[in-house]
Amino acid sequence: MGSESLVAHWNLLVNMCDSPYLIMASDDDWYDSSFLSEIDALTEKYPETRVFRGGARRIYRDGESFFEDYKWHEWVSSLHFTFDMFSTYYIHCMANYVFQTSSIQANGGFIDYPLAWFSDDATVLRESVNGVANTPDVVFSFRYSQFNLSDNIAETSANNWSKYQATIKFYDWVMAFLKSFETNLPVSDRVYHKVSIWGIRGKVEEQVWACLPKMSYSQFKIAYKWLSQQGFIDGIIKKIQIMRCWLSNRLKK
Repeated sequence: MGSESLVAHWNLLVNMCDSPYLIMASDDDWYDSSFLSEIDALTEKYPETRVFRGGARRIYRDGESFFEDYKWHEWVSSLHFTFDMFSTYYIHCMANYVFQTSSIQANGGFIDYPLAWFSDDATVLRESVNGVANTPDVVFSFRYSQFNLSDNIAETSANNWSKYQATIKFYDWVMAFLKSFETNLPVSDRVYHKVSIWGIRGKVEEQVWACLPKMSYSQFKIAYKWLSQQGFIDGIIKKIQIMRCWLSNRLKK
């Protein structure tokens, strides 16, 4: 099942879970000894919250640390969390999250995108409706490896195209998600909303550009049209840059 759809396998496990909370743990990452106790304290303090996050660091294969999250507030609203996710030093991973089981099951499990690309980010944002609680300390180590999808963005042409498709699906979803905040948005939150949009657009554009060099001509035409429609191409210089990006892999051959 996992070879066909990683998210389908995750959701099989989600539906089997009968504990109040769940962690979708990875086999090559590390949990500090205080991870569960700090999360447990947060679940007691914020019983209405549906998702909890352990502070993260990135480590090399040998376990040496090379990057850490910035200092998170203990509890943030859904909008402020979106801002933090896309506008700060945020480590994108999933195994440091603890989800309220009943909520994620009621919502149909993890959002299914090809290769699970952006599935974790979209699901966390959906579950953040009652805010996100964060541990005061860094308690989780996410391993950098060329063998996982996150760090090997375009190992095959098929995977490359799947990641492009997942990226634009996520973009459509997250733009609709952000639009839901616009009704009666307090003046104090308007900057967070605007900067969140900028951050997401930057992340999505970065991901699409990373996929461009391995696209076929027909795929590139589709991606170019999408980028143009979404306002990512705003002048002749940008058009030339995109063409050079796509041609770069072919010129090497």
